[in-house]
Amino acid sequence: MKKRLFSLFLLLILLLQLSYANDYDYDFPILVKVNDTYIDLDNFIFADGVQYVPAEQLAAALRVVVTREENAKKLHFVKLNNRLIVYNHRAKMYRDDTYIGIDTAVRALDREGKIYLPLVYFSEFFGAEVSYSEKYNTYTIKDEAIAVTDDVKLLSAEAGDQLLWLARIIDIEAGGDSLYKKLAVAGVVMNRVNSANFPNSVYDVIKAKGQFPPAYYSYFDTFTPDEASYAAAVRALSGENVIEDCLYFNLKPFRWKPQEDFYKEIEGDYFYR
Repeated sequence: MKKRLFSLFLLLILLLQLSYANDYDYDFPILVKVNDTYIDLDNFIFADGVQYVPAEQLAAALRVVVTREENAKKLHFVKLNNRLIVYNHRAKMYRDDTYIGIDTAVRALDREGKIYLPLVYFSEFFGAEVSYSEKYNTYTIKDEAIAVTDDVKLLSAEAGDQLLWLARIIDIEAGGDSLYKKLAVAGVVMNRVNSANFPNSVYDVIKAKGQFPPAYYSYFDTFTPDEASYAAAVRALSGENVIEDCLYFNLKPFRWKPQEDFYKEIEGDYFYR
């Protein structure tokens, strides 16, 4: 009997987890990072099963030199001995100054004068390795020879200083929860940072007396958050928000908050404006 009850309990836990995973009508925007640094790309185009990005922006992040000619209709992308010439929606490839052909499977998209190229193709042509995480909707471009410059980083220097603190509080408050829940917790912190009624930095918000008790755990200032918490922190610091203007959350419904301030329950926590 006890084994049966325990099995039913585990089944209930599993069903709840599945319901959490499918309960949110939300698509995480794409993020791209070079090595361990997230980069700023202002738009993405998904066409024919391929993810396209602004070619000149990606080139800047990968330290690829770009030049234009013929009334800005022809683009040259050069790095070391590799050259990609984009003209008339096609990409001509050169290695060691030797023409090796046109990849007919690759086309360039022109949107209002801005050229878009396939993210994976472009990165790999210039020697990088690319992986994709469906869980985080994030592309990682690996090339240890690249040092990402400040002008192409997704987060400002100020936001970067707050990243670790935000990731830590997310990890403790929503450890093991979905990325959506982690982003909700991060949203509360960022809403407070942007509110005149709370401190104006992540560190000061989470260290405020009586607000986030885990921030006073003995190990809080030194532990390393998990990958999902970092991902949620980056998204929140770059402006992504899933909980509108909520400023509070708790394991139980607040008695002191009016019902109209209740936003919704997310994986066992109650979020309030």
